[in-house]
Amino acid sequence: MPPGNASLGVPYLVIRVGRSRRRGNSVELQRRGAMQIIFRGSLKEKKDAAYRDWEMNNRGAFEENAPPGWSYAGTYFTVFGFGKFEVETRWDLSSYGALDSARDHENEIWNRLILERMEFFEPTILGETYLMRGSEDVKFWE
Repeated sequence: MPPGNASLGVPYLVIRVGRSRRRGNSVELQRRGAMQIIFRGSLKEKKDAAYRDWEMNNRGAFEENAPPGWSYAGTYFTVFGFGKFEVETRWDLSSYGALDSARDHENEIWNRLILERMEFFEPTILGETYLMRGSEDVKFWE
């Protein structure tokens, strides 16, 4: 069980934090063939509520300063200790080019937020990142 869940001692409910104001929800984007990038990680012990509050207070700044082609799709916490990680954040991407825009994105507020966010995560437990496409837009090689 991840450290953050063990530190609580009691089960807790899933919390979905936010929805992008700029582009609608991720289901609508999936139908249009957009992609999602998903970052999953383990929080430092007893930092669950602090991270939730920090994320909620900074959501607008994340949305306003995101790289071109990135749209915030929400932050989710695990339910009753299920899952390998306590938290995941999802971003809708307009195209593969949005990944390049993030690499080249020079925005002081965005950079500060990313560094602040990292302070909540357990450095000894590697997180995971997924790049996903909607089933309507995925192609298979046979």
